[in-house]
Amino acid sequence: MIRPLLSIGLALTMLATPALAQFKKAIDANIKYDNDVVMYASKTCSYCKKAEAYFKEQGVNFARVDVDDDEEAASELALFGGSSVPVFVIEGKIYQGFIYSHIDKALGLNHTD
Repeated sequence: MIRPLLSIGLALTMLATPALAQFKKAIDANIKYDNDVVMYASKTCSYCKKAEAYFKEQGVNFARVDVDDDEEAASELALFGGSSVPVFVIEGKIYQGFIYSHIDKALGLNHTD
């Protein structure tokens, strides 16, 4: 009876490992850039510019990481599954794309148009 339980436990651990590794990398990004909000961005990305303006309007302290000319930053972005920007790391959680409702929920903000 113990053997099947060990197999199930091992399978669950193996399934959870990529998510745990990604979470650790996200936490590492928050620590590296010394901020609870890290935005991976590009100089030409209109959504990145909107997000930056929104954060400033809302008084959100954030670290902007440009991936255009920084290979290390581009590699970090790829680790989070990002193939486009913006990608946000907020307190160890990854958000792809600038969607007001997701960002507001993560930061406890209330956006109104």
